[in-house]
Amino acid sequence: MSEERVKVLEMLAAGKVSTVQASQLLEALGETGPDAPDGQSTRPTSGESHAFRSRAVGRGPFANLTPDELIELRDHGVSAAFVRDMRSLGFDDLMPDQLIEIRDHGVSPSYIQALRNLGWNALTVDQLIELRDHGVDAGYIQEMQRLGLTDIEQIIEMRDHGVNNSFVQELRDLGYNDLSADGLLELRDHGVSADFIQEMRGLGFTDLTTDQLVGLRDHGVSASFIQEMRSIDGNVDVDVDVDNEVAIPR
Repeated sequence: MSEERVKVLEMLAAGKVSTVQASQLLEALGETGPDAPDGQSTRPTSGESHAFRSRAVGRGPFANLTPDELIELRDHGVSAAFVRDMRSLGFDDLMPDQLIEIRDHGVSPSYIQALRNLGWNALTVDQLIELRDHGVDAGYIQEMQRLGLTDIEQIIEMRDHGVNNSFVQELRDLGYNDLSADGLLELRDHGVSADFIQEMRGLGFTDLTTDQLVGLRDHGVSASFIQEMRSIDGNVDVDVDVDNEVAIPR
């Protein structure tokens, strides 16, 4: 008795498949059908037989699935409807293991279609999985496109660092209109927010560069620190040079 036959019979005993389904599986494996319990007929109905045999003799990765493959597909939520939907989107040549990976990473047909509606029509399976894993959805891509960002790797990096439309718009409202993607990431990573910039401006620092802002933030120069220093002699200036070094108050 082959290992595949044993597994099918175990599935039958566990109630995972019916007698008819077990017979069909064994037929596809080139085995004879199981003995029917309690005199139950193992002959499939005309509809079941036709559906199964069409699949068994057809071409493609789903024509002759083994019991292990069937169990794995079922466990990972890969249904016939999911496969058909993926094929309708042009993914005709995906193997069962690829479909399982796509399903496990939460890439759904609706997710793919939403990205395509934004013009992202040529994404590979790996790119779709990467975008999904990093939490990049159609809404976020739309935000980035409005900001002029269209590169997939830049968008993923922006998402990873928490750069969103509101963060960028707040900086632009304060006059920082020409920041590159790297410049936005640097400000975000160093904790330079619109509130911080406004606090500095309220204390007279109205023309700080992004390097100076990062220098102040990195060295812990806050509004309260500046006010404390100024209070020593009534009004103490704090110098900030272009090398990001915060000078000793004088």
